[in-house]
Amino acid sequence: MENAPQGKKAGFGWSISPRVGRELAARLARGEKVAIRSIVKAESFPGEMETVHAVLPGDGSSTQAVAISGHLYEGYLKQGANDDASGCALGLEMGRAFKRLVDEGKLPRPKRDIHFLWVPEISGTRAWLQKHPEVTKKLIADLNFDMEGLGLRTGSTQWVMHRSPDTFPTFLNDLCANVLRFVGNVNQERVRYRANGYGYSWPVLAPSGSTDPFYYVVEKYYGASDHQVYMSQGIPSTMFITWPDPYYHSSQDTPDKLDPTQFKRAGVVATAAMTVLATADDETAAKVTAEAVARGAERMGQAEAKGMAYLSDATDGVGLMTAYKDARASISHQANLEKAVIRTSAVLYANPAEAEKKLAAFDPLVDQRAAALLNEVKVFYNVEAQRLNVRAAEPAQTPEDAQAARTFVERVGGQQGGRGRGAGAPPAGGAGQPDRAALQAASRRIPQHMTSELNLLLGQNKTVLEIRDFLTGEFEPLPLTDLMEYLRAQEKLGSLRLVVK
Repeated sequence: MENAPQGKKAGFGWSISPRVGRELAARLARGEKVAIRSIVKAESFPGEMETVHAVLPGDGSSTQAVAISGHLYEGYLKQGANDDASGCALGLEMGRAFKRLVDEGKLPRPKRDIHFLWVPEISGTRAWLQKHPEVTKKLIADLNFDMEGLGLRTGSTQWVMHRSPDTFPTFLNDLCANVLRFVGNVNQERVRYRANGYGYSWPVLAPSGSTDPFYYVVEKYYGASDHQVYMSQGIPSTMFITWPDPYYHSSQDTPDKLDPTQFKRAGVVATAAMTVLATADDETAAKVTAEAVARGAERMGQAEAKGMAYLSDATDGVGLMTAYKDARASISHQANLEKAVIRTSAVLYANPAEAEKKLAAFDPLVDQRAAALLNEVKVFYNVEAQRLNVRAAEPAQTPEDAQAARTFVERVGGQQGGRGRGAGAPPAGGAGQPDRAALQAASRRIPQHMTSELNLLLGQNKTVLEIRDFLTGEFEPLPLTDLMEYLRAQEKLGSLRLVVK
């Protein structure tokens, strides 16, 4: 077997049918010993990765840049009409429409360069960004389009905008959501606008497309596309996708499932968001800041609503106090996040450093809002304590909390977690390692939708309590005992170290 490049060893793998796999798994479960003999002939050789790149240059007034991304294929064999020829076509149309509007004088020339990348998914993006650091360091945002054209009625689907995770606060979420909500709301029949005769108040329809309502949703982060690569490089990114897609990764992902009207609406939203990013001056930047501040206030209210629900669901004194702690963690988490979101909008101003100093004035205001919400939660805590006939004591730090507050998580051997990946899969058991069943049980202590964020938090030199409160704030209450069991199992595997300081 020839040596692989960069000093790595050439690898190989086996491919077996599901039936044979189940049979082997059953035999192993019965304690049988299974031996596999194979002869592998493998070689490595240089390959080429095809990428397509285009750029609309800025007017020279800014050194910043914006990226528009879509993948041509996932490996050469995975090429579908919706996944993701639709995203690539949308990016091409965005550039064409924007250039025409600039040439006609209807839009100003962009201040920032706009880079369009059509690449192999994830691997192509990573390779391109690494090869072009002169561009990567200038990028202030990426809009990622992965499956955009599926007919909403055909696929029983909706157009989804996935926000960045809480570990990556950014103004970009509110900018994109603002445009999406506007176009979405004026392309749905609403009873208070019934004077329009059951029509849309501002229809965006393609002549050869459907007249379906524009169903959309703004959703939490999900990885598994090129936006996670941009964020791994410190570049804010959001993903747009039609989901669910019943034809996903199948031979039925064909052009007849696509809807020109969905394409047109996606194009309007995408081009508008790109225009704001590429042309924003201080006046536009201020509008983005204002949106982030106002939407942040909404999200803090939503964090309070979660906390109030925890309290109202409690059935005894112990549960009530736990709910009170979780409610406080949710509000405090959201306040810290919103302060960071506001500051990120400074990048759109002509002088980002000066703008960030000015925007820091919002920090105490957000803290005041958080204090008011915490006071409301405290009052409701007292009300619920009276209903349950228990004492509404202020929570004291338990020994477990105190230990978690002193215990830091350190990765072993410089291991880094990637966005969109889980926090680690259980390897096979062996000498000095816990048995597979125990490890799998510990891994299941963390809900799947938390594992991506947990994987990132483990590399940020946080305490166990800080990690627990972060995940509770972003999602729902995570019992400290569950997190500790998971972390101890990972420590036994050697993937991390728990250090008490």
